Amino acid sequence: MIGYYENHISIRKNRLCPFKLSHTVAAHSSPCNWHNNVEVIYITGGKSYMQYATDRIPLEKGDMVIVNSGAIHQLNIEPGFSFYYLIVDEQFCNENGLSLTDVNFEKHFRDGKTQEKYFDVVSAAEKYDQTESPLSIAEYRSSVLSLVIDLCSRHIAKDGESYRGTVSSEEHVKLALEKINANYLKPISLDELANDCGITKYHLARLFKLYTGQTIFTYINILRCQKAELCIREGMSITEAAYESGFESLSYFSRTYKKLMKTPPSNAKSETLPSNNQKKLS
Repeated sequence: MIGYYENHISIRKNRLCPFKLSHTVAAHSSPCNWHNNVEVIYITGGKSYMQYATDRIPLEKGDMVIVNSGAIHQLNIEPGFSFYYLIVDEQFCNENGLSLTDVNFEKHFRDGKTQEKYFDVVSAAEKYDQTESPLSIAEYRSSVLSLVIDLCSRHIAKDGESYRGTVSSEEHVKLALEKINANYLKPISLDELANDCGITKYHLARLFKLYTGQTIFTYINILRCQKAELCIREGMSITEAAYESGFESLSYFSRTYKKLMKTPPSNAKSETLPSNNQKKLS
């Protein structure tokens, strides 16, 4: 799936530490998604970019990104690119008198003091992961709260600055992403998709490209190619995988796969299913 609402309900299972912190050296671009919880990203190596609502943000080591509540975003992955990401459950913030869902943070910055706060969280998370003692829990909670206070104190966006165009525009794109995600294995008509979203197909096409950086049909083909890659790795022939993934022509599938995945589909045969390359800290 490359376009979906990401539900973080699982991090609420730990009532005292409802956070998710991971360091990732990723091989593939992250899904295009959105969520209620605020996400704080710190780049540890390499160069790449993030499609953040209507903006394309270049990223390199030392940069920080705050993904605001509800913002459509997708992190592009280049070789050697690595990053931490921290997700803080909104309930934790609310319990401490800080409601972040309506706050518009700066989306991209470099700040040594905030970086120190961030790595205080990393250190506390590592200690918590090793012991889960009452003291390590308290230190973890304290470090996250200190970072959130820092963000609220010094990284609220300037008046008039917004991370998105209009709420209605973004909602149209989210609805289109959900429709595509549920139906990409079948033929999808732009007219029907636009009708479901309540706008003209020309307006939808423009908004979709603006918020995702891709055309609707390129997006659909990426989904289908990712599905085909998984099918091939699980043992299907290339022909079977092509038709199983919604392509109606084997030659068109081969050309599209090579263009979008930067490799021929035959290469997927020699690859094993990806292992979890994330070091989970919480």
